[in-house]
Amino acid sequence: MALAILTWDMPSAERLEVYQEQARTTWLQSVLQQPGVTEVRGYHNPHQTTPQVMVHVECATLDAWHRFLASERYGELMFELRAVGCTHITVQVWETSPLLPEPVKPSTA
Repeated sequence: MALAILTWDMPSAERLEVYQEQARTTWLQSVLQQPGVTEVRGYHNPHQTTPQVMVHVECATLDAWHRFLASERYGELMFELRAVGCTHITVQVWETSPLLPEPVKPSTA
């Protein structure tokens, strides 16, 4: 499993409506349609400090993420984020640890 963590700051108030529409429709669907993507989660920063937005994109494999990263659509998404006024865009990619390959949850006992 590979996890991509994307963060950014939102656009100014004048561009916020366009940003929100793109995020809910076009961008989310584009990412979900990529081969190997298994889950997308979105977060906002309640303290309104930077970064303001964090998105997790989970892929079945690291190769699947690399294919998405090399795709034309990924480049378009990054361009579109900047075009609506998002700033401080970062991307981190993580792979499952061999020491903890499966999630561990607290026991309910």
